[in-house]
Amino acid sequence: MKLKDKVVYIAGGSGKVGRGIIKVFLDEGAKVITSSRFKEKLDKLREDFENLFLIHGNIGDELDAIRIRDEILKSFNRIDVVIASIGSWWEGARIIDLDLKTYENVMFDRLTTHFICAKTFLKYMVERNEGIYVLIGGFHANVPLKNAGLISIAGAGEIMLTKVLSEELKEYKIRINEVLLPTVGKDISAEDVGKFLAYLCSDEAYMVKGQVISLYGH
Repeated sequence: MKLKDKVVYIAGGSGKVGRGIIKVFLDEGAKVITSSRFKEKLDKLREDFENLFLIHGNIGDELDAIRIRDEILKSFNRIDVVIASIGSWWEGARIIDLDLKTYENVMFDRLTTHFICAKTFLKYMVERNEGIYVLIGGFHANVPLKNAGLISIAGAGEIMLTKVLSEELKEYKIRINEVLLPTVGKDISAEDVGKFLAYLCSDEAYMVKGQVISLYGH
């Protein structure tokens, strides 16, 4: 069991990718926590997974993110791994045809929320001088998508966020990486994503840090 007794928080665990990660991580012996601002999604997770610790909260709100972190620490005394599987698909208009509100909303959901999550949990890992933090992105970070350009822009920003965090925190014993996915459900299964992440977050991958890892072959 690669992750036996590791305390793992999965941000975005109620999504398709997050659910695959949860299944594998529970099978690998981890103590898994996830959160959602939607109670109905938590109820569904509770039905599908035993031994999953659930928190009702919004990781995209800075004060709520701190509350989520502190609730995990109160219940488990530590956080070993954070998987940030944040953001949903968006498709709309050309960049030049977008209104500012749509731009701000998509960028907040796809990039700013990653910033809030990283800031909240990496501060704890810095204090502890230990931890594993993985951001989940997609192929669109390297591909300019027509009429879904905001996804590409946010994804490229997420890559740079990973690199900057890795550079700024390289003196600490924290493994920060990003994994870029192909289309989940078509080119790769959510469970296979979970299996790769289980390896990446295990002691076997102790040497892997500061990397942007593509699972789509480019």
